[in-house]
Amino acid sequence: MMPPRAVQERRDEEFANARTAYEVDKLQQKWLAEDQALVEAHGFAAQEMASLREENRSLHRRLAALEKLLGPKGRKWTAHWVKVLGDVIRLYVGEQLEQRGLLSYKGVWDQGQVYKTGSLITHSGSAWIAVAPCAAGEQPGKAAGWRLAIKASSQKEPGIA
Repeated sequence: MMPPRAVQERRDEEFANARTAYEVDKLQQKWLAEDQALVEAHGFAAQEMASLREENRSLHRRLAALEKLLGPKGRKWTAHWVKVLGDVIRLYVGEQLEQRGLLSYKGVWDQGQVYKTGSLITHSGSAWIAVAPCAAGEQPGKAAGWRLAIKASSQKEPGIA
């Protein structure tokens, strides 16, 4: 898998080389498929990604309208500013992801284990996410660093052990 910066640089180049709205649309479809693969591989929240995809589509529509308004040199001008703004946005998003942490399944809760932000564990039949670093012994449901992700069923379903 390519590092995020390399992926964005490749996408910037592909976008700059696209000549028609049809080509841009095909690139968006390709990028959407790539992003969905990342979501599945890294466990990003589906709602957050759907929201970001819709914002992305809206920005691409507005960008296409701006390029049309600017005329023949519009694509070159917008490609330059997309790259500049993209760098700024990537820095911001990178900082946010570092602070938030990506989800990483760590198995059943172990009282002797220290958990980083983004750790996903199971405890008493429920799934918990560490929203802040959790020291050894900080039990899910009792420590502020844990958030309930999936609550255990209060009754057994037929066929479920």
